[in-house]
Amino acid sequence: MDLKNILLEMISKNLLTLEQANLALSNFEQSVIEKFVGLQYVPGMRGGIEVDVSNAVLERLFSRIRDQWIKLGETEPYASVLSKEKFLMKHIGENLPEFQSSGELEVRRLLKLAEKNNLKVNFGTCLELGCGVGRTTAHLAPKFDKVIAFDISPGNLSIAQNYLQELNKSNVKFNLLRSLEDFEYREKIDVFISFIVLQHNPPPLQKFFLERILHSLSPGGIFFFQTVTHAPSYAYSAEANFRYPADTESEMHCLPISNVLKIIQESGLAIVDVIKDMGGHNHDSNSFFGFKPL
Repeated sequence: MDLKNILLEMISKNLLTLEQANLALSNFEQSVIEKFVGLQYVPGMRGGIEVDVSNAVLERLFSRIRDQWIKLGETEPYASVLSKEKFLMKHIGENLPEFQSSGELEVRRLLKLAEKNNLKVNFGTCLELGCGVGRTTAHLAPKFDKVIAFDISPGNLSIAQNYLQELNKSNVKFNLLRSLEDFEYREKIDVFISFIVLQHNPPPLQKFFLERILHSLSPGGIFFFQTVTHAPSYAYSAEANFRYPADTESEMHCLPISNVLKIIQESGLAIVDVIKDMGGHNHDSNSFFGFKPL
């Protein structure tokens, strides 16, 4: 039953006046519009997507996303990673094994893509952006000499650390991102992997992370990452983004394929495959796989 029918039924039972019903309907429709606009950031943009901003704006955007994920990590750490009802805190006890085992999929995909394209994987150092609660980290740790795991949520990172300790994996270096200055590492990496992470960051932040990481790949190093690349109504400007208050829900953003490919090219890397993921009814998601030539 939709809202209009619910209101009509309440009127018929004298639980609501026609004036009250009209007001309720108007408020509901306005809240839906505001929520939609807040998620899509479309006011006055007409399809433009701002990717380049100043360092000061970049820090403001980072602080916004950080505050959202601090709250999510405190309330729903597992469902914030995989948004399914069975992974909510009230259900996670019985479904935790399924959640934890799901992280093996991306590792298997990485290895199969490398084998398919005759690329040798150097199992030295792997950088994982957005390790969350360790869902994928736990399957990377047994294969690599070292895993550098970054995340923005203290709550999620704490769970990940405890989980890897339980597995007796001591080769993971966890890094909490409190500001963009924390995203510093000097060693070269052999593999970069990141899934369902970049899309929750505005386009300028996605560009920042990708440029920093991809430039750090060692010769022969492999990258495998995913982001949302298209949504019909999506447009972005940082100014419009700041007009809407940050809440406890994660934002969803797009970084067009043209921008992703440009970043890869300017990082001196070779793209091998672009894989269209499941995505959703109103957006396209792609995974990008490639390497740094020797």
